[in-house]
Amino acid sequence: MSIVNDVPIKTLHLFPTVDRMLIELLHSLTEKEWNKPTIAKLWTVKDIVSHLLDGGLRALSASRDNFFGEKAENINSYSDLVSFLNKLNMEWTNATKRLSPQVLTSLLEITNKQYAEHLATLNPFKIQCIL
Repeated sequence: MSIVNDVPIKTLHLFPTVDRMLIELLHSLTEKEWNKPTIAKLWTVKDIVSHLLDGGLRALSASRDNFFGEKAENINSYSDLVSFLNKLNMEWTNATKRLSPQVLTSLLEITNKQYAEHLATLNPFKIQCIL
């Protein structure tokens, strides 16, 4: 839910629709399309899907399960933060190169459903840090 001028704009009901459309698109991709480069210079379509999965898994772990995993240490500047996040992203996308597009799509479908269900349990007026 977004808030504009203290009036909530309900968007949570759109998550399942957007997720369904994404999953349908991913199921339609050919192997060649999964390996196409993207605007994110070094990342393929498959890497972007992997990154989306990582975001959902980390958000669920932090917000729902109160588990934060690897802690950011020695973050003293914007550059330090960017380096830390780039390292996390690189490690994840490298590890998931071992997974097929079908496995990534299935995991994304499961995770997105759980994330939307979890978001529905939250108070939209209470700020919650999820990363």
